[in-house]
Amino acid sequence: MDLFDECLEALGKNKEILSEELTAKYYELLSNSFPLHLGDESSGKKFVVINL
Repeated sequence: MDLFDECLEALGKNKEILSEELTAKYYELLSNSFPLHLGDESSGKKFVVINL
């Protein structure tokens, strides 16, 4: 059993695997809703959510 199968098993019966097309749509929607800015090392922050 590989890691993907283990994850599916851990999620149980109530899961849905999205198509690549639908995954891309959700990713685009979330990326536009919650834009991220990669932080710099001097701030010690990995990323910052930008308030719009």
